[in-house]
Amino acid sequence: MKELFFEKMKNIGWNVSSEKISLKNVNIDRRAIARLAKAPKEFIDFISSYSTLNNAEDDIWFLSYQDYINDDKEFFAWNEFEQQSIKYADDDTDILEDINFYWQEQLPFAMSVRGEYSYLSIGVGKDNLAKIFHGIEPEYEDSTCIANNFNEFLSSFTGII
Repeated sequence: MKELFFEKMKNIGWNVSSEKISLKNVNIDRRAIARLAKAPKEFIDFISSYSTLNNAEDDIWFLSYQDYINDDKEFFAWNEFEQQSIKYADDDTDILEDINFYWQEQLPFAMSVRGEYSYLSIGVGKDNLAKIFHGIEPEYEDSTCIANNFNEFLSSFTGII
């Protein structure tokens, strides 16, 4: 399924570097480790099979396994929208608690800055495991489930492109 996905993305002008990433040499952000550990195997296999996956304008991109590195020099961190939500919570403890709970159960894997900022994430919590969500600004945590699992997401995505 992922090969078909990559092929279709290339056909519509996306940049796809399909070099397999060695998971041994990647120093993952400690916050991402727990979420990645709960993600389904097919999802980990997918994000480990490319280093670059973005549109020609570079305003929509998929995160690769190596993008979960803790690197403050990056323009957009893997958890950028989580960080933005925390920043704008204005130290309201109830809102911060809700934000933290939401993101502990989500692992973003695609981002867009075309128009409204938005993301795709995979559920890594007990009640949302493997489901795919779409969220947009300004309230990133008010997301919508768009697929029941990652393979269903890839199938529907390749069906519309």
